[in-house]
Amino acid sequence: MSPSAPRALDFELLFAALPTPFAALAPDGTILAQNTALAALLGAADLVGQPLAALPAALQATGSILMPPEAWDAGLRAAQASGAAQVLTPEWAGEIPSKAAAAAPSYWEATLQPVHAPAADGQALGELRYLLLRLLDVTTQLRTAHSQAQLQDQRLRIQRILDQIPLTISTMEGPDLAFTFLSAQARATMGARAALGRTVAESMPEITAQGYLQMLQQVRDSGQPLFGHEERTELLDPATGQLQEYYHNFGYLPLHGERGTGVLAYGLDVTEQVQARQRNEALMADARAADQRLRRVTESLPTITFITNQDRQVLYVSPQWFAYTGTAPRTSTGSGWRGCTPTTSPMCWRSTRPPWPPARPGATSCACAGTTASTAGL
Repeated sequence: MSPSAPRALDFELLFAALPTPFAALAPDGTILAQNTALAALLGAADLVGQPLAALPAALQATGSILMPPEAWDAGLRAAQASGAAQVLTPEWAGEIPSKAAAAAPSYWEATLQPVHAPAADGQALGELRYLLLRLLDVTTQLRTAHSQAQLQDQRLRIQRILDQIPLTISTMEGPDLAFTFLSAQARATMGARAALGRTVAESMPEITAQGYLQMLQQVRDSGQPLFGHEERTELLDPATGQLQEYYHNFGYLPLHGERGTGVLAYGLDVTEQVQARQRNEALMADARAADQRLRRVTESLPTITFITNQDRQVLYVSPQWFAYTGTAPRTSTGSGWRGCTPTTSPMCWRSTRPPWPPARPGATSCACAGTTASTAGL
């Protein structure tokens, strides 16, 4: 028994059964056939024999969104002239319900594929016989791309806002605490070595020995925040490559997300304030030490020394005054020295009767001294 001859393929049946909307066009763009999926999309409308321009108009009437008519005309001419497929993708116009459809509109991408006859010798392309038109629902792709663009816009807006704040702000995620956000101040402080995707340990190895990496890990693992006030840190200066002293008020906060718990870190540079206070405290300590040295010197000399302000209020008197006048320390400062009268202390009275020495213009106090030896004979 001889094998049966192979059955010829029924291309019209295959074309009609394709699940994606298709249409066959003549070289001039006239619609020659439409498959079942396209007819269903058009609401059973029959466009056979009509020009290509009738198709986007009919689809738009169903609430579908496509490229504008001029784009279809340009795509048809390009496919006819170049022999290459032309893809017409609409732009996202938002989730706007169509007047002709209860649901949100669908976005359709159209592909015009030229079909040529076999090329003759010496020809690059054979005669253009048909154009195949395929429609593809790209609503989900466009919606996703639009959402991603919106998220990117939001990130950029947040970045611009946080870049204006004079804080070092960063976020870190993952088991190795890789940077996922860096503010402008953070990038300026850390330099180019800190980049998105790099870990804290890779970017700033010097903070590991100072315990800050361990603090970040503690916040991530415990979910409890940590705060610091005027904490001293040595960071590598990007300009010099040397360690430089900084002081920061900082906070490490747990950051809960889809990929687990990360850390949000912020810091305020208070280096200038702290160092200025330290310099002032050092100057005050030097002044106190100098005052103590002066007191020890004056109290060891056989002279009476006292310091007053411009109002002749005594600020300090040396111990020799008490021994010479017989007065008590608590009654000798301020204006208490005026209680020294001829009756209570004749020698004190006679020694303090000369005119008050004038202070230098602009001075706030006056210092006087006298020897007990010279006044003892008065």
